[in-house]
Amino acid sequence: MSRVIAFVYGVVAYLIFFGTFLYAAGFVGNVGVPKTLDGTPVGPFGTSLMIDLGLLALFAVQHSVMARPAFKRVWTRIVSEPVERSTYVLASSLALILLFSLWRPLGGVVWDVQYSVGRALLNAAFVFGWLLVLVSTFLINHFDLFGLRQVWLHLRGRPYRPLPFRTPGPYRLVRHPLYVGWLFAFWSTPTMTVTHLLFAVMTTAYILVAIWFEERDLVAAHPEYATYRTRVPMLIPVPRRNTSRTNEAQGDVARLSATVRKEMEMSRLKMLVTGLVVLSAVAVANRVSAETTLTPEELQRRVEKDAPPHPTLPGKVLCSCPQTGYLSRAVGYLNSFVDDHFTYTTVDVWCVYEGFLPDGRPAFQSACADYRLLK
Repeated sequence: MSRVIAFVYGVVAYLIFFGTFLYAAGFVGNVGVPKTLDGTPVGPFGTSLMIDLGLLALFAVQHSVMARPAFKRVWTRIVSEPVERSTYVLASSLALILLFSLWRPLGGVVWDVQYSVGRALLNAAFVFGWLLVLVSTFLINHFDLFGLRQVWLHLRGRPYRPLPFRTPGPYRLVRHPLYVGWLFAFWSTPTMTVTHLLFAVMTTAYILVAIWFEERDLVAAHPEYATYRTRVPMLIPVPRRNTSRTNEAQGDVARLSATVRKEMEMSRLKMLVTGLVVLSAVAVANRVSAETTLTPEELQRRVEKDAPPHPTLPGKVLCSCPQTGYLSRAVGYLNSFVDDHFTYTTVDVWCVYEGFLPDGRPAFQSACADYRLLK
């Protein structure tokens, strides 16, 4: 591959990544993009759950396997070394694009913060998370991380030299501020749906596992990282006492202490991952239970309670989906109106719901709600 082609390839891979990054913010935040994490549920719940888990697993395998040094040694026999990082970035972006396009929302609400200050704080934490991710990449060299530095040096005919180990800014407080940013971005939401919880739990579990592999590689590449790991916490900025090594005995104690701390840290990680998986399983089980245990009469009462007033006809109401905005026109106009989410039939106004309400409650499967007398 010529130097110019390699450089253009690296730039294109970077632009695709950056567009994917911006879309990801809108996807997770449910704003500004055509398809979002918490969109309207479609299809059977079990099928959607399996699809989502498969998409998350695909990204996790690609993102971790291609980052390992052993894989890189084999991979660079096929792909030239200057574009190896750009290829990794492009593959990760394509895996995310596939996830965005095939994602199947599940519905269900775990929490919904109504207090305006609480919503504002959670939205601010969401924005903070994305900004922390971006800033952290620049602190450790954004352009090296995403392959541009490699293809630029190759274009100029200069050899690539790995970056030295540094701990700028937030890296002095925690070892992985970039991952802290992801956790803020994934968990900070005023309305936590079962879909969002599944996404947050699985990505958090992946982050915790990825840290273990990443730190093993970092110790091999930068021996000083072992000392850094004993001084700086992983994700939560809790101060640690600096270990002195003034003599050989203290050095042995310090090494033993580091080993014990590593084992304790891994034990905590396993417990946290297990807890997150259990939390997700409970939420999914509750979602399935809600789908199967509500009686038609209870569903009818709930839908009637949520029915919006008709905008022009006093004393009548409009059958609608509050999340998508699909509306029946008016009394007498709807003998047969069908769209992707609901089937409407009318005797005055009768509505047969065939989907799920935005908060995840299953709507009517066979019962009808008569809205003629609702005010």
